[in-house]
Amino acid sequence: MQKVQQVHGLGRLAKKLGKPVVDVCKLACAARETESKYETRRLRQAGFVPGVLMPHRNHQQHGAKKVALKNQEVESLLRRFQVKFAKAQVLKLHVPSASASTHFKGWTDGPLPATGAEA
Repeated sequence: MQKVQQVHGLGRLAKKLGKPVVDVCKLACAARETESKYETRRLRQAGFVPGVLMPHRNHQQHGAKKVALKNQEVESLLRRFQVKFAKAQVLKLHVPSASASTHFKGWTDGPLPATGAEA
């Protein structure tokens, strides 16, 4: 006899519809050093969305990090998740290795490879 795993709330609806309970999506991001609103405006004109990586409440030692995301990827992500069947969304950020060595110190999963890392 198979044991049925009980899922609550939106997870139950997701299970009925064959959608995953946790959906993982990947976004490319880069470190940004913009401070003023004018630099941020130029960033948007270049096709990027400014963002901030905030630490979890119990992991404050790393501080907030400023990132730039591609506008097309963010729009695609928002269109994809208009339907809220998944219980939670996990974002994996692909960070270029050049900026990851200093800007994302403490935020990456494991040692940084030569081609890039995930934060």
